[in-house]
Amino acid sequence: ESTQLIDKAMYYRFYHPTVDAAHLKRMIKEWRADGLVLSLNRGCEGFSENLMEVRSALLQSGIPVFTYEQNMGDKRDLDARAVLDLVDAFMEGQGLKRPQG
Repeated sequence: ESTQLIDKAMYYRFYHPTVDAAHLKRMIKEWRADGLVLSLNRGCEGFSENLMEVRSALLQSGIPVFTYEQNMGDKRDLDARAVLDLVDAFMEGQGLKRPQG
């Protein structure tokens, strides 16, 4: 059943945000995940449509969500340092610290 969820995950972004959020909540529960990473793809607005509504629904359910922007059409359109800084801030907000050394 979990592999079917992964197969469907490729298409979840094309449904209504409440359907997307319910699908992701189910995946998160089945995979016992602690949170979710959402990539906002500037290279394909349709692929990112409704993701902020989905994010909001997940946050309201108590699921931590990390979002970042990238462009699958142009790898140069990614500020990797800024994304890593955002990851650090997100993880610290979850009570985690980067290991020293």
